[in-house]
Amino acid sequence: SDGQDAEEQLETEAGAGTSSAVDEYPFAVYINYGETAAQIAQKLLDGGIINDKNEFYDALIAAKAERKLLAGSFVIPRGSAPADIVRILTGG
Repeated sequence: SDGQDAEEQLETEAGAGTSSAVDEYPFAVYINYGETAAQIAQKLLDGGIINDKNEFYDALIAAKAERKLLAGSFVIPRGSAPADIVRILTGG
């Protein structure tokens, strides 16, 4: 029965790591010089920061920031609204 207990413990730890711990860490993204809004939106989507590329595009357009995206490293808190993400990525 000792082996079974160890397995259960591993499953619990792995499960806790995937759901809660990851969500608490901000998302760090590196934007390369010359990257398009579509490439940046894909990175945000892959990182789980946005659920839909269009919500990012809409926020960019609303802020008139399509040409203001900066290159470099950015840290985006999880749960940020699209407008907040645009502000972070434009240095605003």
